[in-house]
Amino acid sequence: MRKLLLISIAVLMLCPVLSAQRPASDRGGEFRHNEIGLSYGVGTTPTVINAFATLFSMGTTKLDNMSYGALSLDYHYFPIKHVGIGGTICYEQGFTDEHRNYTTNSHYFTLMAGAKFYWFNTPYVGMYSRASLGATAIYRVTDGDIRYGWLPAYQLGIAGIEVGGKVRCFFEFGSGNRGAFQAGIRAKF
Repeated sequence: MRKLLLISIAVLMLCPVLSAQRPASDRGGEFRHNEIGLSYGVGTTPTVINAFATLFSMGTTKLDNMSYGALSLDYHYFPIKHVGIGGTICYEQGFTDEHRNYTTNSHYFTLMAGAKFYWFNTPYVGMYSRASLGATAIYRVTDGDIRYGWLPAYQLGIAGIEVGGKVRCFFEFGSGNRGAFQAGIRAKF
């Protein structure tokens, strides 16, 4: 495992050197190293876990059964054209509906580090996949009882497509804390 980690670090350190030796015309036009994005996603991991817990406990478990979805902000740095590394900050709020005899209000704060891989990235259209790992801090209030907790977090973006120039709109399908279905906007600079 250590060898794999050391090889990965060495490759990432060599990426800027290898990328700089090729002219911009070989890289498909003007190459932008930075990307920042804002997205909204539904079908998040906390939502799915809470739905299954409520279903299998026949409604006796006091977990969220509604969610506003997840709002995410992410940044990636691309040392080479098709591979980027970065991080994501994500927020989601969940709650119970009014028909229960208790109320729950949960806040999920997620921080993840990850990588993004472009299958193709032309000046106006791109298709990508992503993988991220991190942690989620949970702040939950149930009938005045306050609880804190931590859970592991992940995001697997199986397929994403983006359209535009320096500013792009995107749609992504995957699984994780950012959501199974995401849409948003990102800027490349």
